[in-house]
Amino acid sequence: MITKKVSFLCGVLTFVGVKGFKIPLEADYVSKDKLTYKAEIGPSSYEEYNYCQAKYPSISTYKPMEGSTLVFLQGVIRHGDRTPIQSYTNDTAVWNECGGSNDVVQLYPNGLSGNSGPPVKIEIAQPKAGERTRPNIFWKGNCKDGQLTDKGKSQHNILGENVREIYVDMLKYLDKYLSDGTSIRVRTTDVWRTQHSAQSFIQGLYPPYTRGDKVVVPLSHYPRPLENMRVNLEYCPRIRQIFEKIKSSKKFKKYLRRNKKKMKQISSIFGEYKYLDRKMKDSWFTIMDQLNTLRCHNKPLPCSASSGYCATKEDAEFALKNAIFENQIYRHNKEFFNEVVRLTAGTFMHELLDEVNMVIEQDKLLNNQALNKRAHQKLLSSKERLPKFSLYSGHDETISSILAALKVPAPLSDWPPYASSVFFEVWRSNSDNLYYMRVIYNGEVLGLTSKNSKQQHQTISCDLSKCPLVDYISYLNALLPRNVSSECLRV
Repeated sequence: MITKKVSFLCGVLTFVGVKGFKIPLEADYVSKDKLTYKAEIGPSSYEEYNYCQAKYPSISTYKPMEGSTLVFLQGVIRHGDRTPIQSYTNDTAVWNECGGSNDVVQLYPNGLSGNSGPPVKIEIAQPKAGERTRPNIFWKGNCKDGQLTDKGKSQHNILGENVREIYVDMLKYLDKYLSDGTSIRVRTTDVWRTQHSAQSFIQGLYPPYTRGDKVVVPLSHYPRPLENMRVNLEYCPRIRQIFEKIKSSKKFKKYLRRNKKKMKQISSIFGEYKYLDRKMKDSWFTIMDQLNTLRCHNKPLPCSASSGYCATKEDAEFALKNAIFENQIYRHNKEFFNEVVRLTAGTFMHELLDEVNMVIEQDKLLNNQALNKRAHQKLLSSKERLPKFSLYSGHDETISSILAALKVPAPLSDWPPYASSVFFEVWRSNSDNLYYMRVIYNGEVLGLTSKNSKQQHQTISCDLSKCPLVDYISYLNALLPRNVSSECLRV
C-alpha cells in the first residue's frame, strides 16, 4: 500500500469576464423568457450569468436558519478556471498560466508513516525543440491540457476564505484552528484540476497560520470505474443509449439542422484534427469549451488557415448558448428525466444522503440527555467521530447532475460556471429537535425568492431554504437507483 501527502500550493491572478448576451431558451421544458447575462465579477443574481466565474457565498448576505443549530455541512464544487481540454493545429494561444501548479508528494511504502521516502515534486515539463522531437504545433506554454490555472487556484482560495468567514467566524461551526485533519473530509475525482481546486479551497479555509505544522488533510478519490461524480458513460452504457435516443429525436435533429451552417463554419477553424472534428459534428459542447476557455483569459480566438475566417466573441457566445440549451435537453428531457437522474446523480446523491444519516445518528447520541458525562466525552474524543465538513471537488457535470436531481429550473440550472459551489446544510431545530436541509447554490439559497425577481424558484416539493429532512430523504429515495449494475447494463 502506498499513501501520499499533498502540500497546498496556491497562485494568484485577477479575474477576466466576458461581456453580456441574451439567450432565448426554446425547449418546452425550459423557461422561454429572454434573460440578460451579465459578466461583472462580484455581486450578481440568478438572472446574471458569467461562465468564467461563479458568484461566491458572502457573509454580507448569508443568514443562519432562525432558531436552529447547524449540525453538518457538505460542499460540492466545480473546479476553477482551466486550460482547454482539447488541442488543435490552428491554436496560437500560449498557456503560461500554470507556474504554481506543482504537487509535492511523499510516498509511504506499505503504509508505514515512519519510513517515508523523500518528497517528490511533480510538475509539467516541455521537450527541447529540435528536428527529432515533436514540434509544438498543438500546445505551447507551461500548462497541460485541462489543467487548473493560477487563476483557477485563486478562485477556490477566495471561495475557501468566504466559507471561513461564514462557518468559522460567523457561525463558529467549524474550528478556528485546525489541529488535525479528522474534522474535514475531502474527495475529488482522479483529475489534477479537481485535486488542485480542493487544495486551494482548503488553503483559503485554513491558511497556514490557522493550522498545525504537521496537519494533513486526507484527500481521496475513487478509481475511475467507480467514480460517481461524473457521468460515467463507459461503465454505464444505459446512459449512453439514452443520450443517443435523445440525439436521434426529431426535436434535437431540428435543432442541429437550424445551426448546421454555423457549426460547420466555426468547427472548420480548428484545423485537421479528426478526433476533435468528430466531436464537433453533433454537439456544441467542445466548440463552446474551446472558445470560452480562451475568452476567459482574453486570448485571441483561432482563425482558419484555409478560409481565413476567425472566430469572434459572438461565435463564443453563440456556442455557449447552444451548449446550455443542449445540456437542458439532456438533463430535463420529459421522457427520460427520472432515469437520467438515477443514473447520473443517483449514486452520488445516495452517498451524500448516507453521510447525512450517519451524522444525524451521531448528533442524536451527542444530544441524548440520558447519556452520562463520561460516555458523552468518550464519543466526542472518539476517532470514529464523523467530520463536521465534507468537501467534494468535481466538474460541471457534477453540479449539473445535482441541479437536475433537485429539479432546479433554467436559468438557475444553466451551465455551472468555474468555481461553482453547492452547499448542503443540515440544521436541528432548537425547539423540537427536528432536522432540516438547506441548499445554497453559488451563494443563493434555493427555494427563496430572488432579490431581483418576484418569482419563487420552484425546485422539489419542499422549500430548499428549509426542507424537513424526512421530506428531503423521501424525495431522493424515489430517485435513487435500487440496483445500479442492473439499471446501467439494461441496454
